[in-house]
Amino acid sequence: MLAPSLPRLRCVDICTADWFPGQPKSIRETLEGVRDADGSVRHVGIFAAVPYCIDLVGGPYIETDDAVIKAFRPKHAIRPKQG
Repeated sequence: MLAPSLPRLRCVDICTADWFPGQPKSIRETLEGVRDADGSVRHVGIFAAVPYCIDLVGGPYIETDDAVIKAFRPKHAIRPKQG
């Protein structure tokens, strides 16, 4: 529990700073990953790690739509799907 004199953090108080390459295609590949011609992911992008990073700093557990992007989490941090 935080001491009363300390400010409480909200989700809006947490941010990340990321460096991206200069070309739009490179930025997209950095965020989403590299896909094959059939759309399957060949290399995962950094968006996959964002839900776990938020969880590590005490934020909510975020689930993703695996058809869009499968969130990366170590086995010990995966919770059963809700609903």
